[in-house]
Amino acid sequence: MNMRLLVIQHEEGLKSLRKMLKDTETILSQLEDIRQDKKRTRAERKDAAKRILMYQADKSTINGMISEMMDKIEHMRTGRNPNSYNGVEHRKSYEHKSFSPDYFDTIPMSEVSYDEGDRDSKEEFIDYLLSDLTEKEKDTFLLVKYGYTQEDAAELLGVSKKTVWTRMKSAEKKIEIKAGIKLSTD
Repeated sequence: MNMRLLVIQHEEGLKSLRKMLKDTETILSQLEDIRQDKKRTRAERKDAAKRILMYQADKSTINGMISEMMDKIEHMRTGRNPNSYNGVEHRKSYEHKSFSPDYFDTIPMSEVSYDEGDRDSKEEFIDYLLSDLTEKEKDTFLLVKYGYTQEDAAELLGVSKKTVWTRMKSAEKKIEIKAGIKLSTD
């Protein structure tokens, strides 16, 4: 998805949240007027007080959502996570990259038997080695081989670091079986 389009969609969502917040504040103001109006019955004022508590909770939730949305928009625009104090965040999380096939240089193409395509084509060779991986394993494997840490890959994929580790081990094992060569040291 185009980054600009994603930012625009988030900005539209932010506008909706701000409208929701304004509407909630209007309702809270009206309920506060009811609660303080001595001409109202005790039951009406008590009901208004209960509803105020509910709307205050809603207001708090909406404020949190606005804050999160603003952080996400800033993160997409600048590449820096506003909540990151150690400067670890990078714009690379949102940019398309080309895969560097250097990882596969440890596998001698001539020793792997495969029928597909031109034996001299490194891209076809890599496609062949990755063909048994599930989409999730392939996404995880390629992110880590791009140079992302397992923690960064976990965040990008919305999974735990343990899941990234498990997928990496599974992917490496499948590649080793397909290539007939042991790649990992553990």
